[in-house]
Amino acid sequence: MFERRNQRTTDPVEALTLLLDSHRDRLGARTLALSTPEGVILAGSGEAPERAAEIGSALDDEDAGVRMETMQGEVATWRLKAGDVELLLTSIG
Repeated sequence: MFERRNQRTTDPVEALTLLLDSHRDRLGARTLALSTPEGVILAGSGEAPERAAEIGSALDDEDAGVRMETMQGEVATWRLKAGDVELLLTSIG
């Protein structure tokens, strides 16, 4: 069997970060953040993932105040559910 992963870890947060790093590179995104719907970041990759989690949470909550002209459609959010836990994935760029 051929192992494709270059990096491995048993730490769940570090593993999520490595996964987000890989997907951010593939997508060509500036930032990926995995957070709660309230904006509490669990893991992130790229430029200011904490800010991305805040922006994603506000957009997901349809907070009109965060719909800045400067973003110009560069932000995308996806709701995920792991068991009973709701998560939010935010992509910028």
